[in-house]
Amino acid sequence: MNATAQPLVVVSIVNWNTPSRTLACLDAVARLDYPRLRTIVVDNASRDDSATRLRARCADVIVAPRNAGFAAGHALAWQEARRCAADAIWLLNSDAVVEPDALAALMAARQAHGDAIFGGLPLRDDGGATTIIDLPEKYLDPAATPRPWRRDRVLRFDDAWRQRAPFRVGAVSGVSMLLPLAVAERHGWLDASWFMYCEEIDYCLRLREAGVASWLVPGARAWHARRGSQQGRAGVAGVMGYYEARNEIRLARRHAGRATAAIVAAKKCARALATATFAPARARWILRGGIDGIRGRDGRPHAPDDLL
Repeated sequence: MNATAQPLVVVSIVNWNTPSRTLACLDAVARLDYPRLRTIVVDNASRDDSATRLRARCADVIVAPRNAGFAAGHALAWQEARRCAADAIWLLNSDAVVEPDALAALMAARQAHGDAIFGGLPLRDDGGATTIIDLPEKYLDPAATPRPWRRDRVLRFDDAWRQRAPFRVGAVSGVSMLLPLAVAERHGWLDASWFMYCEEIDYCLRLREAGVASWLVPGARAWHARRGSQQGRAGVAGVMGYYEARNEIRLARRHAGRATAAIVAAKKCARALATATFAPARARWILRGGIDGIRGRDGRPHAPDDLL
């Protein structure tokens, strides 16, 4: 099949004050062996020289008027994907480096399984000789829901995983997630009220209820740096601890019920107390997140931009 006969895919990368990482991500995208794609970088109102540096490398850079978070940032690229009649949009974290055949593997799964959600396999080094799969184990279960007591096992990437075919799961990671535009047109976009954390899990679980499956594609591998925007920024790391705590409680309430949410909230508060002995500022953020999760607060009450 020639390149023009391949479905068009829009690659969406959201940058927030991490131009060097985003440039590395773009370098990896440039090495993809999929022949028909358009790359769009959304700069989420960075306060550094991101927009200038990224425009020197990428023709399509959208500068958002404000940092409205993960889902809202990618939504700007989604609107462009709709305008250019793309078949799918690939949400890709700016701190991820994809392997050259990643998009081709995702699109092969898309062709085989139709209108569904497709996740690449996020990987990270553990600092030694082991490669870790950066996805909570519980979500490998197609019927997964948030679980407060079961601790996720560490998943190690090995030859068996390397050869594994795409398979149904409960949810995929937003590090690398391919959405056919037909799915988003029928079911809507990710919920921007999460701001950051858990929005992709919520989307997968919500669409599962509507009959849309999520597939994990082990052949579509992305090396994930994790928390790239937090490194060297203690204040940002603190407020992100807030959103992580708050949204895990929200996720539990929405998809597992109030009793499960209460247990998750109690665990978050216990974590805040344990953290207070060595990181009191972060502990306060986690506790705030726990309280707001119980209260059901959403949106962006605290702007990480103000803590740069």
